[in-house]
Amino acid sequence: MSTRIPREKAVFVEALEIADLEQRRQFLDQACGAGKALYEKVEKFLTLSQRAGDGHRAYLREEAVLARPHSQLHRLQKLVRRNRMVFLLGAVAVAAWVIGSACVSCWPRHKLPWGKRRLRNPALLRDKLWAAS
Repeated sequence: MSTRIPREKAVFVEALEIADLEQRRQFLDQACGAGKALYEKVEKFLTLSQRAGDGHRAYLREEAVLARPHSQLHRLQKLVRRNRMVFLLGAVAVAAWVIGSACVSCWPRHKLPWGKRRLRNPALLRDKLWAAS
């Protein structure tokens, strides 16, 4: 195991406790010495820690970080985002079915040839229903 990781963490934790930026820079210069890579890594961690807020500090203190699972809406959004074509084709099929059903149900039945026979002779419809059962 490398000794570099614990040293980075130790320098980082100590630098977090220093509020004044000038004192923090002096501490990093003293702690890192000629190690420019260590200095840059600790600076990067400090910047990320400031952006992340207190959650990262809680992790360093080995406290529980509060989190929750993704919501059902978020999971659905991810699913749609990953499978755009499938959902697009499904939406087009459903839209075509709805529009087709609306057109067929609203079409005037008296203009269709089979509708004329049925409207004029209800016995044909009755016979057809009895024959089907």
